[in-house]
Amino acid sequence: MKFGTPLNDLTGDPCFKQIMFNGFSCVRESVPDFDLLKYSSDFGLQWVERRCCALSILSDCFNTIGKNECLAQLYDNMKWSLEKAKAYVNSTTCTQYPYKQENVHWYK
Repeated sequence: MKFGTPLNDLTGDPCFKQIMFNGFSCVRESVPDFDLLKYSSDFGLQWVERRCCALSILSDCFNTIGKNECLAQLYDNMKWSLEKAKAYVNSTTCTQYPYKQENVHWYK
């Protein structure tokens, strides 16, 4: 991923920053080797299928936690940013393994 992509733009979002610890804890429950610090390459996940699944889990975790922990307007803004990030990932890295909510929880 390169700077300026919708996924990287999330890091400046106030709701995303507010729930970051809980959000990534949620992601790591299903994907222990997920590493946000490796966002410029592969998030620590060598296989594209696992990476795409982890990014789908990230979207669901942050949507769920943000809805409960952020002010409504901040949550709406983050949700919009997550949707843009999901569309970007589905059209680039994850064309073979796009986000599907019903497939997110099989990862464990």
